[in-house]
Amino acid sequence: MSVNNSPDDGKLISSGKNALVFSEGLKALHQEIMFLQMELVRGENLVMPQYFLLKYIGMHGPQHLSTMAGFLKVSNPTVTGLTDTLESQGWVRRQPDPNDRRGTLIMLTEKSNELFSRMEKYQMKLMDRMLEGADESKLNELGQILSGLAMKVRKVVMENTERKGKDIL
Repeated sequence: MSVNNSPDDGKLISSGKNALVFSEGLKALHQEIMFLQMELVRGENLVMPQYFLLKYIGMHGPQHLSTMAGFLKVSNPTVTGLTDTLESQGWVRRQPDPNDRRGTLIMLTEKSNELFSRMEKYQMKLMDRMLEGADESKLNELGQILSGLAMKVRKVVMENTERKGKDIL
């Protein structure tokens, strides 16, 4: 498979039938996982932007509102509204920033941590059921491939963040 992803051509070109089949399969899997997350989140009376904020804080620790606005690419007042709702429902709490007396950090509550734990358990049960009887060596190889792809995606996202919103590729 050859890949050309130079920033100036504006597109990702992969050659090969296997690359296309893999790409389509990965997109379908991603879509199904997103639908699953949406269903789990709806059951908690959350909307996806609220869930994304919770997940971001869960991954990166306590955050300033402005950082989360940058992550979601929305205005500070929009994130303030999302955060106010999350706080009133007990998902997050505000805490003074110990390094900046003017700043406030948004932190997860135990309720959020319990949600992530329940979601993780549910997803693990689902994966066990889906992968029952699968060849262990193929699963190991696929796991390594997916981990490598995840690292590459992360690298592209970080590069995009450093370029302050310019084209990703």
